[in-house]
Amino acid sequence: MNFEKDQEILKNPTEYDFKKEPKSHKQLPKPSKDQLAFKLEKNIFNLNYFWGGLKYNIKKKNRELEISQVWKSVSLPLAIVSSLLLFIFIVLGGLLVFNDLPSTIPLVFNSTEERWEQVDKSIIFVLGIFLGVLEFTSIQFIFKIVRQDKRLAYTFAWLITYLNLMLWFALSQIYTLIR
Repeated sequence: MNFEKDQEILKNPTEYDFKKEPKSHKQLPKPSKDQLAFKLEKNIFNLNYFWGGLKYNIKKKNRELEISQVWKSVSLPLAIVSSLLLFIFIVLGGLLVFNDLPSTIPLVFNSTEERWEQVDKSIIFVLGIFLGVLEFTSIQFIFKIVRQDKRLAYTFAWLITYLNLMLWFALSQIYTLIR
């Protein structure tokens, strides 16, 4: 019989069927006299708490700033700095000496004919922009692959640094040949 009443409630519910009885809040028993009571003072400056909180905040910021493990090696910062310096060297050097340059400049040495191939002097800016885009793309690639293969990212960053140094020496030789 109780089952039929429950089915009737499910078919035709009223607002009283959903009304919940208020929960009775149980009061916590008062501590006995045998229990120890600790006084908590909120405004006490404790050096240990301060130092622990500071260390925790530093570790938390370190985890946030260290998005990738590539910053633990000197390879990526060195690649970024050498890329920026090379780009500045090409563009700024081209701007400073552009009017002093002849209309054609030596770019590639032809070893069979033993002479320098001459190109228009505006190639300095084209090479600077091309190199800047290539370096930016390479560094973005390093950031993409560092999570999957950290060693490959380190190797690629060192390769960029090495190539930037070689380009730096090559461009300084070309600027020397021009003057």
